[in-house]
Amino acid sequence: MEKAKFKPPMRANEKLMSYVDFTKELAEAHLKDEWKKYIVNYLMMRYGVRNKDLNLSIVKTKKEMKEGENYLLIKKDKVVYIRDDYKTHKTYGKKTHEIHDNLFHEAVKKAGVGKLIGEGQISNGLRKLYINKMGEAKVFKMMIDHYYDKDEPANIKRLATDRGTSLSVVQGFYNVNAEDDPISKAMNMGSDTE
Repeated sequence: MEKAKFKPPMRANEKLMSYVDFTKELAEAHLKDEWKKYIVNYLMMRYGVRNKDLNLSIVKTKKEMKEGENYLLIKKDKVVYIRDDYKTHKTYGKKTHEIHDNLFHEAVKKAGVGKLIGEGQISNGLRKLYINKMGEAKVFKMMIDHYYDKDEPANIKRLATDRGTSLSVVQGFYNVNAEDDPISKAMNMGSDTE
């Protein structure tokens, strides 16, 4: 007899979109040429990033970049996402991600070079771009929930690593059963350098 999975609890007032509905809205943002909306939500969904990570500039050359800032560097066939200013930088250091997704590449090129969010207060600019008011914490929870339901510990581990947070923080935050769940499995996978 298979053990029932313990589902991470949600706060009573918290409503999360389903992964399927979120990705449909994301595709719609691309179809409507809402490039910044697409970029912000794609990065939150794919890398679990926080608001600070989205305080970035789009550039075409490394010469335009400064230490300690975040960038989307447009290359011929990819976008390089460089995070050098984020919440847990002191622990995890500079993070670089190569993004080979054609739709994302197109969105970044069409958004054009310069600051992604023009408002002085990044959170004000981001609120206008969220899909269904799903801020970074809710998107992260949605993705953990999605991978939890699919029993994909490797993706939970990747998302935590990309976000710059430990699996124990993810597990504690979601109050997941430590005996038989994908987060515990991810924690037992060992480090990526082993």
